[in-house]
Amino acid sequence: MVDVRVSKHIWDDGTEDIVGVVRDVTERERRARAAEQKQEVLAKLYQVGAENALTFEEKSERILSIGCEYLNLPYGFLTRVEEDVQEIVHAVGDHKLLQAGESAPMEQSYCRKTIHSDDLVGMQDARAELGDDDPAYELFELGCYIGTKVMVGENLYGTFCFAAPHDRDREFSTGEREVIKLLGQWAGYELERQRFEERLEGLHEVSQRLLTAETTTDVAQITMKMVVELFDLPVSAFWEYDADDDVLSPVAETDEAVRIVGEAPTFERDDALIWESFDSGEIRYYEDLTEQPGVYNPETPLRSEVFIPCGNHGIISSSATEPRAFDEIDIESLRLLEALVTEAITAVKREEQLAERGEALQRQNDRLEEFADVVAHDLRNPMTGAVGFLEIARKTNESQHFERVEQSLERMEELIDELLMIARGDRQAVNIRTLSLQPIVEEAWSYTDAPKATLSADDPLGEIQADETRLLQLFGNLSRNSVEHGGDDVTVEVGPLADEGGFYVADN
Repeated sequence: MVDVRVSKHIWDDGTEDIVGVVRDVTERERRARAAEQKQEVLAKLYQVGAENALTFEEKSERILSIGCEYLNLPYGFLTRVEEDVQEIVHAVGDHKLLQAGESAPMEQSYCRKTIHSDDLVGMQDARAELGDDDPAYELFELGCYIGTKVMVGENLYGTFCFAAPHDRDREFSTGEREVIKLLGQWAGYELERQRFEERLEGLHEVSQRLLTAETTTDVAQITMKMVVELFDLPVSAFWEYDADDDVLSPVAETDEAVRIVGEAPTFERDDALIWESFDSGEIRYYEDLTEQPGVYNPETPLRSEVFIPCGNHGIISSSATEPRAFDEIDIESLRLLEALVTEAITAVKREEQLAERGEALQRQNDRLEEFADVVAHDLRNPMTGAVGFLEIARKTNESQHFERVEQSLERMEELIDELLMIARGDRQAVNIRTLSLQPIVEEAWSYTDAPKATLSADDPLGEIQADETRLLQLFGNLSRNSVEHGGDDVTVEVGPLADEGGFYVADN
């Protein structure tokens, strides 16, 4: 392409000349067209990114198609690299090995060059650059290739690539390289956003499950399952802090933790890295335990570990058998998990305290009810006697019956004073002395409101070492129970045991 400019020049003598200038502007036009195409690609990329209704898969396929059209290459693919394996995540084009779900060892992939390079990798003629015997060329037979790393946070996710079965007639330009880098950055950003949204959804599910927890163990078990699912840390355990013994005691652990490291130990004060996190209240993570001094077991098969303290309740430990980096999304997600678990345990313990208080109140009510029964039972005997003697005294007007009324009332006063002391928790000292059983038995029987009932007491019954008031309560309660359960005409018999080592009370 040329730029031709013609002008007429008139000299001083009146002669005229035609002046023509011809310039080759092919490169200028190519650069202008390239810049225009770049702007078109950026506009299309913006439009795709702004469509929130699209899934990541749909966005990826559109972006790959845009890249293929821009580079005039038939194949576009997004890969994920894990454990030296390249897996195709999304793809456009008809290459049978470059379809979603296909995988290959890294040493047989073009992307091995990309992930080991500090910059984007572009090959105009892959066969010439790699050689016919290169394992990647032998497997895929791609004539040209351009690819850039996809980073999610600080971690390598995979590659964003474009290729063709034939070589390219020109090198990848600076503008094309910039666009492919931008596409890789977009993919990383979208993956990071998707990952964070998935984490938030997962943490929301955690919060819902934790609402069903009734014990600290329930909280720990729910947390263990979700840590594995959300963070891909299969070796996880939860320790509860025992303030009395100043130890961290295991409450729950994953099956994988038991398989790899055995049953979780109880950690004494300062004998493991876990204490640094618990005491500081801060999340601590170790990307490679082999480089960390103070590991509990220097021969541990674990390589990476993170500790999440849950207030003063306990701490979560999650690990993996390979080194791994913890990026900003990991740390922020772990902080949210820490808050959810801490609140769940606090709520559980609050409910446990309320339940314990409820049980304590119930026990107290039961004791009060029992106490009221005892009061009613013990006071009823002398009350009955007082009423009975008062009726007789009214009929006979004999002083001895009024004296018995007074005696019954004095017994009631003694009982009331003693019961009040018991209610206040201030028991009166027992007054033990030698007592004759016969008058105690007869007095207790006199309080029984059962005219048809009969007392048969051997005389003498002997003596006993006892507190008079309590002994009188004993015989009074036995007499009343006999009447209540044996009928109004029951006969109560009191006599010494054959070996003279005590006495018996029987009814028939």
